[in-house]
Amino acid sequence: MIFSILLTVAFVVMSLYALAFMGGRRLGKLLLVFYAVAVFIVWHPEASTKIANFTGIGRGVDFGLMLVSVLSLNLIIFLIHHVHQLHRQLTLLARSIALGQAITARSALPSTPTAPAEGECTDLKAGAE
Repeated sequence: MIFSILLTVAFVVMSLYALAFMGGRRLGKLLLVFYAVAVFIVWHPEASTKIANFTGIGRGVDFGLMLVSVLSLNLIIFLIHHVHQLHRQLTLLARSIALGQAITARSALPSTPTAPAEGECTDLKAGAE
């Protein structure tokens, strides 16, 4: 009974966190549904056993562990993909900033005269005659 109360409090706190930071988004709503189902299963464990028996798994705990394993693996794959996209965006941003600074630095340099080509007259008076 005490553990059921602690789990319920934990799920309520996590659902409030999800509501505060992911409010109207689809993932936030999905998490709220997940936490509500989790609280229901904490107080009615026979329901998870019925679901497990329906799916061909003997116990509700085994069903829960399999479900959590699959969800955890999907979460890891999602996070790896998200980190990879962030890395690509950061690389593009760094390139853009570097190019912008290079262009700004080049335009700030004083213009330097180029060396005359071979056979070109360098004396202004000689070229005017």
